[in-house]
This record gives sequence, C-alpha cells and structure tokens, in this order.
Amino acid sequence: MVFKVSIKLLKLFFFLIGLIYVIVKIGVWGLVSVMPNDKNDLSVKSFPSPDGNYIADVVEISGGGAISPFCSDLVAIRPRSIFLKKYEDYGRYQVYSDGCDSFGDAPSPKVNWTGNKAVEITFATRSARTFSRKISIRSLDESSQVGVKFISE
Repeated sequence: MVFKVSIKLLKLFFFLIGLIYVIVKIGVWGLVSVMPNDKNDLSVKSFPSPDGNYIADVVEISGGGAISPFCSDLVAIRPRSIFLKKYEDYGRYQVYSDGCDSFGDAPSPKVNWTGNKAVEITFATRSARTFSRKISIRSLDESSQVGVKFISE
C-alpha cells in the first residue's frame, strides 16, 4: 500500500515539474518575441524638407510571429546631419507614433512638407479596430524648429 501511494506522489511530482517548465518556457518565449530586436522587420522611408536641412523618417517595426504579432509606426524629424540606425534611436526625434494602419490603398501615416520648417502628417483613423489605440503626437520636433500639423482621416 505504501509503495502504491509513493508512485502516485512521484508521478504527480514529475507532472507538476513538467507543467511548471512548460508555463515558464511559453511565458519567456512570449516576452522575448514582442521586444524589438534584430530579427524584427524595420522599414524606414525618408522624406527631406524642401531645403534639405531636416528629414522626416516614417519608421515601421513589426515582428513577433504568429504567437504574438505586433506592428508600430512612428514619424521622427531629425536634422540631416543625424543618422539613426536602430529603432530605439528614433525615440528622441519622434513626433508621431501609433500601431500600423492604412488608408485602404496606401499605408498610414503620410508625410507632406509644406515649407522648410513645416510638415503635415496625415494618419488613418477609420479602420475597423476591435480595440482602443494609443496615438502619441508632438506639435514641434526635438529642436523646436519644425512645426507639425496632424490630419486624421
């Protein structure tokens, strides 16, 4: 009788150890997959100001795979003398950020320089989302020299 109880407890012990291992492994895998890294897709489109002194970069980062996909857009305005290589470098110059979206026929946001120190950023708000969104905007660039106007469509 004592031997049968011990085997049942041993089986339960190994089952619980295996279950904890699986839960921890899935949790760590999920956290690592949503962090920006070199494996994520980074797309940068640059739009110079009319006089060429400033650059508006439209940056999209996506990744995470099928388990936990993510996509984020941002617009950063920087002096032409500054070169940014990693996604994290754009934060200081960011004037707009949102999850990825589109106008149906074209990606959102759209950048249009209206002067040497004035830019319009048009972003989509009509998509059929089932969750709320957080849009971050700034009306001046990091140097406080370029004014930014936002248009939602």
